[in-house]
Amino acid sequence: MIKLHPIPEAEFHCPHDNQQLQVIGWYIPGMHNLADLRCLECGREYYGDLHAGQVLYTPLLLEKDSGNVHDPFKVNWFTGWLKRSYANRSDKSLGFSEEKFRPLQRPLLLNCLDTLLEHFLLKSLNAQYYINHRPDLDLIGLILKIFRRMVPDYVADIWTVDLPLKRGIEWNDWLAIEICEFCNGF
Repeated sequence: MIKLHPIPEAEFHCPHDNQQLQVIGWYIPGMHNLADLRCLECGREYYGDLHAGQVLYTPLLLEKDSGNVHDPFKVNWFTGWLKRSYANRSDKSLGFSEEKFRPLQRPLLLNCLDTLLEHFLLKSLNAQYYINHRPDLDLIGLILKIFRRMVPDYVADIWTVDLPLKRGIEWNDWLAIEICEFCNGF
């Protein structure tokens, strides 16, 4: 579990001058949960993976201006996904809906967006952990529309994105703004 809002907990260093990057916010344009970062030394801006899922082991750093991905772990498949999704990013509106089941006092966002069924299943299985071990938190499931019927009854909120699974990898700036606006109410 990571603190997301208003400023996430993240620690990255600039690959150009090794200075610690300032965390200025967060960004969720789809399946990636990102810290919004800036180097106070050279002025470069980045997105850095927040520590959840695959990136617990292989956090990547993406330069906003160039789209270059800094990958010291050499996970080419994961780096390629991030690089391609950023290069082909969109700001087109998507179908996005919210279903409220109870008031949110202490929200926990579980981002299950992905492009592979197996990844969705692995991500969604985390819901049971939080229900069992952190019942004080109100679980929000962020899912693709095709998986709506698979969401358990005990979540507090469901945020549904209308995209087919094969497009679950996409980077969508409109979606990131929608998610941020929903979170601003917390």
